[in-house]
Amino acid sequence: MFYEGKEVAYRLRGVYRVHGTTQTLHERCRSHTALSFRIRGNSTFASEDGIYYGDDNTVMYFPSGVNYTRVTRGEEELIVIHLD
Repeated sequence: MFYEGKEVAYRLRGVYRVHGTTQTLHERCRSHTALSFRIRGNSTFASEDGIYYGDDNTVMYFPSGVNYTRVTRGEEELIVIHLD
């Protein structure tokens, strides 16, 4: 069965509720995977693979090791789950 493979076995690192304001953030060589639930806000994510947009009520997946730049405009609120 697909779900029995080690590839999808994660260990919970932490769950965070984030309130933020306008900023630019560069993420490099992160050792953890993240799953974010954006309650409200507007961010643009640029990586080697392209540009992605996180708006109100979006869910985003960030695998470990992916480098990206996030630009947030205005205020945002999200819940982030970090996994190993």
